[in-house]
Amino acid sequence: MRITAIIIAILYSMNVMAQEKFDAKFGYEMVLNFGTPNTFQCNLYFGKNHSYFEYQEKSSKRTGEAQTEVSEVSDDYISLEVNVADNTTYFVNTDEKIRSLLRGLGKNSPFYIVEEECPQIDWTITNETKTIGKYDCIKATADFRGRSYTAWFAPEIPVQTGPYKFHGLNGLIFEIYDKTHEVSLRLTDMSFREYTLPTPDYSKYKTISRQEYRQILSSFFDNIANKLSGRADRNFRIEVSSSNFKTIEME
Repeated sequence: MRITAIIIAILYSMNVMAQEKFDAKFGYEMVLNFGTPNTFQCNLYFGKNHSYFEYQEKSSKRTGEAQTEVSEVSDDYISLEVNVADNTTYFVNTDEKIRSLLRGLGKNSPFYIVEEECPQIDWTITNETKTIGKYDCIKATADFRGRSYTAWFAPEIPVQTGPYKFHGLNGLIFEIYDKTHEVSLRLTDMSFREYTLPTPDYSKYKTISRQEYRQILSSFFDNIANKLSGRADRNFRIEVSSSNFKTIEME
C-alpha cells in the first residue's frame, strides 16, 4: 500500500497573524517515490521570526478517494493494495508547538488540527563539503521519524527553518534526501524581496494529537478490511493491511 500525504503549507511563526510578511522565497522540487514517483513544486518563504512552506503536486488530477487494486490472489485468498490519492494538508508551526491542519483519508474526509511539540532534529555536521552553484555547502546527517537523511546546507544563507520540518541547521538547505531516496528535495531558485501571505483560519477545525490522527488513519484501513471481509465467503480470506503505509514521516 502506498500513501502520499500532500503538505500544502508549513508556517514557523512566533506570532500567528492574519497576514505575514517575508523577506525571501526559496523554490524547491520535491520527489516522493512511494512506488510511483510524484513530483511537487515547493516554496519556502522566510522572514525574520517566521517561515512558511507550501507544496503541491505537479499536474495532479487525483480526487483524494481511495482506489483498490488486487496485488495477490489464489483459490482461497486475495490481497488488496489500497492507494490513496494525495490529500490537502496544512501545517502551522510556532517556536514551541506545531499545529497542523490535516485531512483524513477517503472521500469527503474532514480536516483536523493536529497539535504536537516542535520536534528537535539531532543533526550531525560532517567535514564533507561540495559546491552547489556558487555556494559552498556542508554535509549533515540525521534520523527523523523513521528515515535517515543527508542534507547539504549553505551557512552563507542564514535560514534555519525548512524546507518541510527540516529545521535547525545553520544555513539554507540546498539538498536533502533519505537513504532510500523515497523522499528528496532540491533547491531550484531563490528570490530576495518582500512577500505577504494570508494566514488560514484554523479556529473552525477540531484539534487532536498526532497520536490521535495516526489512529484515524489506522481505523481507515481497518474499516476497509471489515467491509470487504463481511462480503467474503467464510472459506475465502481477504487481507487489507496498513503495514506498508508510507509517508514522509514513518513514525
